[in-house]
Amino acid sequence: MNSRHQRDQAARWMLLQQLFGIGTHRAHLICERYGDAAEVFSLTRGRLEADAFFSPEERGRLLSPDFSQAEAEVLLAERFGAVLLTPDSPEYPESLRNIHSMPMVLYAVGDLSLLNGHYPIAMVGSRSPNEYGRAAAKKLAGEVAALGGVVVSGLAIGTDALCHTAALEANGKTIAFLAAGLDFDYPRTNRMLRKLIERFGLVLTEYPFGSPALGAHFPVRNRLIAGLSMATVVIQCRVHSGTMLTAGHALSQGRDLFAVPDSIFSAMDGANSLLAQGAEPALSGEQILLRYPEIYGYPLEAPNPPASSPAPPATQKAASASRREEAVPAPGQSATQKAASASRREEAVPVPPAYLSGEQAKVYAALAAGSQPVDLLCERCELAAGALLAILTQLELFGLVRLLPGRMVEIVRRS
Repeated sequence: MNSRHQRDQAARWMLLQQLFGIGTHRAHLICERYGDAAEVFSLTRGRLEADAFFSPEERGRLLSPDFSQAEAEVLLAERFGAVLLTPDSPEYPESLRNIHSMPMVLYAVGDLSLLNGHYPIAMVGSRSPNEYGRAAAKKLAGEVAALGGVVVSGLAIGTDALCHTAALEANGKTIAFLAAGLDFDYPRTNRMLRKLIERFGLVLTEYPFGSPALGAHFPVRNRLIAGLSMATVVIQCRVHSGTMLTAGHALSQGRDLFAVPDSIFSAMDGANSLLAQGAEPALSGEQILLRYPEIYGYPLEAPNPPASSPAPPATQKAASASRREEAVPAPGQSATQKAASASRREEAVPVPPAYLSGEQAKVYAALAAGSQPVDLLCERCELAAGALLAILTQLELFGLVRLLPGRMVEIVRRS
């Protein structure tokens, strides 16, 4: 940061993130309503009290902001050699502006040019892949990187580390998202790999200095891996895993989803499950990038490129077919009947996505009747308050529910 103005603006975004929480949708909504962080903190008492959008606690936080901790964090980032990216930074990635919970602050070390003008491909999978999974990770990441794609992953042991390493060995570029602060050495086994990525790629995190790699951080981090990327490739995982949460983020954010086919006898059944739900098979790095000819063009060795743009991904095909079916009226329907039918479709509660766990789907279904208080949901779902709030946070990250003032919750309905 070269100027006092830049430091002050970064501190405002930092405090906004500190007040409303990392990965929450609330700060995002406030910025959509009022603009940037400077505008939010300049709101008068009259404007805050006149807007029912804010809870009493939120009004108090915004009327008496304490910037000391945020300012200290900004200076700490400078001393560490990190760049703070906020939504008003020129380097802030455009792809993260339209996700459900846009990050207010990103800490970055490395090549910032990878964030814009490039079209990253996320590659995720098990921390303990078998021989087939390791070979698939090396092959796909190496080929994507060699052909000009930027490989994005989470620097965890196993598949993540294999993908980052293969990208660097192919003389390509890679981006690593951490689930901890930049000063936290996790995992230690990937220390040298991280140093290489900082030198030849980019390391990013949403978490402030001093933040350890807590289990709750990983699902929140995973939304950024999927959100930054135009496609996510699931290499090998179990159905109930953090990798499947990343796949869920990709789908909820409108990104393309690929999966590596695995043996039907494999305990790593997540990728095959995604393929059954409409994900595209990932067979080679070239095949993945050929999905985007307008971006990558056709490598010279590309086998028989189609004369026109390739068909949309399977998930888009299904949505397109669904729209066509809805557009065709049933025989003998009157205009009034057609309008009523369309209205019923709009009002219908969406089917719980297949990537939700059993408890997530139960909570989502319980909200079908409309907005409800958290206490009532606890009773209906037979869950402790802490467990329910954790599930609601995950559903909010997926863009499926929103938390309202007064501890109310409702489904996000899309027409």
